[in-house]
Amino acid sequence: MKISLMNNIRIVLDALSTIRRLVYVCVSFFLLILVQCNQNQDIQSDSIVLTTPEKDAQIIVSKVPLVRTEEDLRNLERLSYEYEKAYEEKFDGATALYFRSLVEQALIEATERSYQFREEEDYLAEQESLYSQHLDDIDKAWNLNLQSLGGIGATIRNNDEQIAVYNYRIEILTEQKSYLADMVVKSNYAESTLEELGVVEQRIEILKDSIMMIDHDTRIIKLAYRLQYGEEWSNSK
Repeated sequence: MKISLMNNIRIVLDALSTIRRLVYVCVSFFLLILVQCNQNQDIQSDSIVLTTPEKDAQIIVSKVPLVRTEEDLRNLERLSYEYEKAYEEKFDGATALYFRSLVEQALIEATERSYQFREEEDYLAEQESLYSQHLDDIDKAWNLNLQSLGGIGATIRNNDEQIAVYNYRIEILTEQKSYLADMVVKSNYAESTLEELGVVEQRIEILKDSIMMIDHDTRIIKLAYRLQYGEEWSNSK
């Protein structure tokens, strides 16, 4: 049951590497929020003073690189609208439309930027969650009271068999879902058929969640074996 010194060192280094990555994600997320706050103030800082449509359009264009969040995008769109409205009130609708045409592409680019940074934020949040889950898994594995080798193998085999049963049920329900989807159209979206389809979809999702939970339990058992015995689990055991 005793693990070698080298395996202990390797496991500790793996844990430290995971912690470093988690700290990096947290710091990156904090800096991203800080930069967004400063940029958000820059986007809102201008008061409306009309010069020419071309020069004022450049003000909007120059602020596109500052857009990161949806709030930044709304502030820039609001600023652009205020300029457009001011041109309409001071001059005429044609001048306002001309100004809008000058900033239209810039606003499209700003929208794309906000979507891009939203994806990056979601990715950072996802990575933070994954690293946190990984640390929890390591803690559970260290503290898991393993059975005999025969008992470990039996538990893993039972989990695999249960997953196979659930996958078979999903196949049957998926065929039923396809049939009901056709029936929904043929019945002109009858409420009863839609409800039946919804029930089948819910059962599929429940089975998928169950498979994920069982698979996670198996991974915890294998990780516990690696940590406590110093070697990978083999199904031949």
